[in-house]
Amino acid sequence: WIESTAGRAFLHVLHLFLAENGFPLSFQTMSPLSSGAPTLAFEELWHSAAQGARAALFIPDDMAKMIFWEAYALAIPLWTPSVEHLSRLIPFFAYYHFSAKHLPPVQSATDVSRGDSFPVEPFGLSGARNTSLALEDRLGLPVRALFWAGMSDFIRYPHVQHFESLPSLIAGILRCDLLALSTAMRKA
Repeated sequence: WIESTAGRAFLHVLHLFLAENGFPLSFQTMSPLSSGAPTLAFEELWHSAAQGARAALFIPDDMAKMIFWEAYALAIPLWTPSVEHLSRLIPFFAYYHFSAKHLPPVQSATDVSRGDSFPVEPFGLSGARNTSLALEDRLGLPVRALFWAGMSDFIRYPHVQHFESLPSLIAGILRCDLLALSTAMRKA
Protein backbone atom coordinates (compact mmCIF):
# COMPACT_ATOMS: atom_id res chain seq x y z
CA TRP A 1 0.00 0.00 0.00
CA ILE A 2 2.72 2.44 0.94
CA GLU A 3 4.25 2.08 -2.52
CA SER A 4 0.99 3.02 -4.26
CA THR A 5 0.16 6.58 -5.25
CA ALA A 6 -2.72 6.61 -2.78
CA GLY A 7 -0.48 5.30 -0.01
CA ARG A 8 2.27 7.84 -0.61
CA ALA A 9 -0.29 10.67 -0.78
CA PHE A 10 -1.98 9.49 2.44
CA LEU A 11 1.32 9.30 4.33
CA HIS A 12 2.50 12.66 2.99
CA VAL A 13 -0.76 14.39 3.94
CA LEU A 14 -0.68 12.68 7.35
CA HIS A 15 2.84 13.99 8.07
CA LEU A 16 1.87 17.50 6.87
CA PHE A 17 -1.30 17.41 8.98
CA LEU A 18 0.70 16.47 12.08
CA ALA A 19 3.40 19.08 11.44
CA GLU A 20 0.97 21.93 10.69
CA ASN A 21 -1.07 21.25 13.82
CA GLY A 22 1.81 20.51 16.18
CA PHE A 23 0.48 17.14 17.27
CA PRO A 24 2.87 15.10 19.46
CA LEU A 25 2.71 12.02 17.23
CA SER A 26 5.00 10.36 14.76
CA PHE A 27 4.38 7.61 12.25
CA GLN A 28 6.93 5.23 10.82
CA THR A 29 6.29 2.97 7.88
CA MET A 30 7.11 -0.66 7.59
CA SER A 31 8.20 -0.64 3.97
CA PRO A 32 8.39 -3.81 1.92
CA LEU A 33 11.83 -5.22 1.34
CA SER A 34 13.34 -4.26 -1.97
CA SER A 35 15.33 -6.68 -4.05
CA GLY A 36 18.98 -6.72 -3.11
CA ALA A 37 18.32 -5.15 0.31
CA PRO A 38 19.50 -7.06 3.35
CA THR A 39 16.65 -8.99 4.92
CA LEU A 40 15.84 -8.96 8.59
CA ALA A 41 15.23 -12.17 10.46
CA PHE A 42 11.61 -12.59 11.51
CA GLU A 43 12.52 -12.07 15.18
CA GLU A 44 14.32 -8.80 14.37
CA LEU A 45 11.42 -7.57 12.29
CA TRP A 46 8.89 -8.29 15.04
CA HIS A 47 11.11 -6.89 17.76
CA SER A 48 11.33 -3.68 15.78
CA ALA A 49 7.58 -3.53 15.11
CA ALA A 50 6.21 -4.87 18.41
CA GLN A 51 8.63 -3.31 20.85
CA GLY A 52 9.18 -0.01 19.11
CA ALA A 53 5.55 0.90 18.41
CA ARG A 54 2.82 1.85 20.83
CA ALA A 55 0.08 1.38 18.22
CA ALA A 56 -0.28 0.49 14.57
CA LEU A 57 -2.07 1.93 11.58
CA PHE A 58 -3.06 -0.86 9.21
CA ILE A 59 -4.31 -0.07 5.72
CA PRO A 60 -5.20 -3.40 4.11
CA ASP A 61 -3.73 -3.61 0.64
CA ASP A 62 -4.27 -7.36 0.75
CA MET A 63 -7.17 -8.96 2.61
CA ALA A 64 -4.99 -11.79 3.91
CA LYS A 65 -1.87 -10.05 5.24
CA MET A 66 -0.92 -11.88 8.41
CA ILE A 67 0.54 -8.80 10.07
CA PHE A 68 -2.96 -7.67 11.10
CA TRP A 69 -3.67 -10.88 13.05
CA GLU A 70 -0.12 -11.03 14.43
CA ALA A 71 -0.29 -7.46 15.71
CA TYR A 72 -3.72 -8.17 17.19
CA ALA A 73 -2.40 -11.30 18.93
CA LEU A 74 0.39 -9.16 20.43
CA ALA A 75 -2.29 -6.72 21.66
CA ILE A 76 -0.83 -3.80 19.73
CA PRO A 77 -3.66 -1.25 19.45
CA LEU A 78 -4.73 -1.11 15.80
CA TRP A 79 -6.37 1.54 13.67
CA THR A 80 -7.90 0.52 10.35
CA PRO A 81 -10.13 2.33 7.87
CA SER A 82 -13.84 2.39 8.73
CA VAL A 83 -16.17 0.08 6.84
CA GLU A 84 -17.18 2.95 4.56
CA HIS A 85 -13.56 3.93 3.91
CA LEU A 86 -12.54 0.31 3.29
CA SER A 87 -15.42 -0.17 0.84
CA ARG A 88 -14.02 2.74 -1.16
CA LEU A 89 -10.53 1.17 -1.18
CA ILE A 90 -11.62 -2.29 -2.38
CA PRO A 91 -12.46 -1.28 -5.96
CA PHE A 92 -9.22 0.62 -6.46
CA PHE A 93 -6.72 -1.95 -5.24
CA ALA A 94 -6.16 -5.24 -7.02
CA TYR A 95 -7.34 -7.36 -4.10
CA TYR A 96 -6.90 -10.98 -5.12
CA HIS A 97 -9.90 -12.09 -3.06
CA PHE A 98 -12.26 -9.74 -4.90
CA SER A 99 -10.82 -10.25 -8.37
CA ALA A 100 -13.05 -10.95 -11.35
CA LYS A 101 -10.70 -13.79 -12.29
CA HIS A 102 -12.66 -15.95 -9.83
CA LEU A 103 -15.82 -15.55 -11.91
CA PRO A 104 -16.81 -18.23 -14.43
CA PRO A 105 -15.57 -17.25 -17.92
CA VAL A 106 -19.07 -16.53 -19.24
CA GLN A 107 -19.99 -14.25 -16.34
CA SER A 108 -18.83 -10.64 -16.21
CA ALA A 109 -18.31 -8.51 -13.12
CA THR A 110 -21.54 -6.61 -13.85
CA ASP A 111 -23.62 -9.81 -13.88
CA VAL A 112 -23.08 -10.48 -10.18
CA SER A 113 -25.48 -8.05 -8.55
CA ARG A 114 -26.87 -10.74 -6.23
CA GLY A 115 -25.22 -13.90 -4.99
CA ASP A 116 -27.11 -17.04 -3.98
CA SER A 117 -26.86 -16.42 -0.25
CA PHE A 118 -25.31 -12.97 0.00
CA PRO A 119 -26.69 -9.62 -1.13
CA VAL A 120 -23.67 -9.09 -3.41
CA GLU A 121 -21.20 -11.48 -5.01
CA PRO A 122 -17.64 -10.69 -3.82
CA PHE A 123 -15.89 -11.36 -7.09
CA GLY A 124 -15.34 -8.55 -9.52
CA LEU A 125 -15.32 -5.82 -6.87
CA SER A 126 -11.68 -4.91 -7.52
CA GLY A 127 -12.49 -3.54 -10.92
CA ALA A 128 -12.47 0.25 -10.79
CA ARG A 129 -9.38 0.29 -12.99
CA ASN A 130 -11.04 -2.09 -15.44
CA THR A 131 -11.94 0.31 -18.23
CA SER A 132 -14.09 -2.33 -19.93
CA LEU A 133 -16.69 -1.77 -17.20
CA ALA A 134 -19.15 1.03 -17.84
CA LEU A 135 -18.54 4.16 -15.78
CA GLU A 136 -21.82 3.62 -13.90
CA ASP A 137 -20.73 0.09 -12.95
CA ARG A 138 -17.29 1.31 -11.79
CA LEU A 139 -18.88 4.05 -9.69
CA GLY A 140 -21.23 1.50 -8.08
CA LEU A 141 -18.42 -0.80 -6.93
CA PRO A 142 -17.89 0.90 -3.51
CA VAL A 143 -21.59 0.41 -2.67
CA ARG A 144 -21.35 -3.27 -3.64
CA ALA A 145 -18.10 -3.58 -1.64
CA LEU A 146 -19.71 -2.21 1.54
CA PHE A 147 -21.18 -5.58 2.51
CA TRP A 148 -17.88 -7.45 2.11
CA ALA A 149 -15.87 -4.72 3.80
CA GLY A 150 -18.17 -5.09 6.81
CA MET A 151 -17.47 -8.84 6.91
CA SER A 152 -13.69 -8.39 7.19
CA ASP A 153 -11.79 -9.03 10.40
CA PHE A 154 -10.40 -5.49 10.17
CA ILE A 155 -13.91 -4.25 10.92
CA ARG A 156 -15.36 -7.05 13.05
CA TYR A 157 -12.57 -7.78 15.55
CA PRO A 158 -13.28 -6.28 18.97
CA HIS A 159 -11.25 -3.28 20.09
CA VAL A 160 -9.87 -2.48 16.64
CA GLN A 161 -10.23 1.26 16.17
CA HIS A 162 -11.57 2.69 12.90
CA PHE A 163 -11.16 6.02 11.16
CA GLU A 164 -12.91 7.74 8.28
CA SER A 165 -10.47 10.61 7.78
CA LEU A 166 -7.11 11.92 8.97
CA PRO A 167 -8.70 14.20 11.58
CA SER A 168 -10.74 11.25 12.96
CA LEU A 169 -7.58 9.09 13.03
CA ILE A 170 -5.61 11.71 14.95
CA ALA A 171 -8.51 12.44 17.32
CA GLY A 172 -8.92 8.71 18.00
CA ILE A 173 -5.24 8.25 18.77
CA LEU A 174 -5.05 11.32 21.02
CA ARG A 175 -8.12 10.41 23.08
CA CYS A 176 -7.33 6.70 23.36
CA ASP A 177 -5.96 4.98 26.43
CA LEU A 178 -3.50 2.67 24.64
CA LEU A 179 -2.77 0.59 27.74
CA ALA A 180 -6.48 -0.04 28.43
CA LEU A 181 -7.06 -0.86 24.77
CA SER A 182 -4.14 -3.30 24.73
CA THR A 183 -5.42 -4.95 27.92
CA ALA A 184 -8.89 -5.35 26.41
CA MET A 185 -7.36 -6.90 23.27
CA ARG A 186 -5.48 -9.44 25.40
CA LYS A 187 -8.73 -10.48 27.09
CA ALA A 188 -10.71 -10.74 23.82
